Formats: sequence, C-alpha cells, structure tokens
Amino acid sequence: MESADATDRLSVDFERVVSYDNAVSDDDQAQKLFGEQESAADLPAPSGSSAPPPSPTPSSSGASAASGPPSASSAPPKGAAGDGTSSSGSPDASSSGATPTDLQPRTLSDVGDEAYLDDRLNTSGSTAEQRTVTVVFRTSNVIVTLQYEEQPMAVGAVPDSKEMQDRALNLASRLDDALGG
Repeated sequence: MESADATDRLSVDFERVVSYDNAVSDDDQAQKLFGEQESAADLPAPSGSSAPPPSPTPSSSGASAASGPPSASSAPPKGAAGDGTSSSGSPDASSSGATPTDLQPRTLSDVGDEAYLDDRLNTSGSTAEQRTVTVVFRTSNVIVTLQYEEQPMAVGAVPDSKEMQDRALNLASRLDDALGG
C-alpha cells in the first residue's frame, strides 16, 4: 500500500507441516522447523538479562532450509532504532541508536503455541530507512510468517517501530484465533 508518507507491504505465509516419519508427529516436526527458524533469526537474550548485543561475527546459519518460509532478513540488524521519530515524522535525536527493551526482537508467549517477533531497520545510506517487522508463530502443525515492511518517502525518516509491531501483533493474534489457537 502506498501513501504520500510511506509504502507499506504485508506478506503472510502459511506452512502446514507434515511429517513423513511415522515416529515423528506433525506437531513435533513443526516444532523442530519453528525452532530452526527462531535460531536463524538470532534473537537477543530474553529480557531481564542485560546481555550485550549480538556479536558482529558473521553467522553461517543463513536460511538454507528449503522447507520453510524465508527468514525475516539474512542481514544482521544495523543500528536498529526504536521509535526513532518525533510527532512530525523526523528523526528523534534522543532515541537514535537505541531500541527500548520492550520493542527489541523477542519471543512471544501470547500468540500460538510458540512465537517470536523480529524487528529490523535497514539503513541504506542517505535514503529513507526501511523497517521490517516479522512475527512467526506456530499453532499445532501450522507455521505462520507475517512480514510487515514500511519504506518512508522522506529521506532520513524512520518508520515507527512500536506502531508497526502493534499492527503486526494484532494481525498475528487474529490469525491465531482464526486457526483455533
């Protein structure tokens, strides 16, 4: 969807996981695939611990699995910022470079059997910065990947992390309810 302020894109992927091994249930196979996707997302340590940011060492855990939906991003976060904008839509100097703890990528306990949220800010030089919020959840043997991207039209504008996360989580919750989760 395009407006005068930004271009938004939403994609939703449903994957029904089936195990072809009689010793492994469909749910167990889905749980294994979800765990692999969550590991590949390289989420920071759970909140409550003041762990340092992820190491800048390149990771070889790229999404090479052909049986799952693509990961949120193959690139590590580059200076992911939180809300980052003032009410006028311009960068907010007080929040540059820091993401409030409650807006950082994290596991979720209130959507599906298991879920996580990833929030990446793609800084691409002097152009407007694109934010991608991804919510992945598993309900039984169905893995749902919801990816919400926003690209502001104005140079230097930063998409609002909280607003995007709230929208993505609201939709994920509604999809979970529709799937019977």
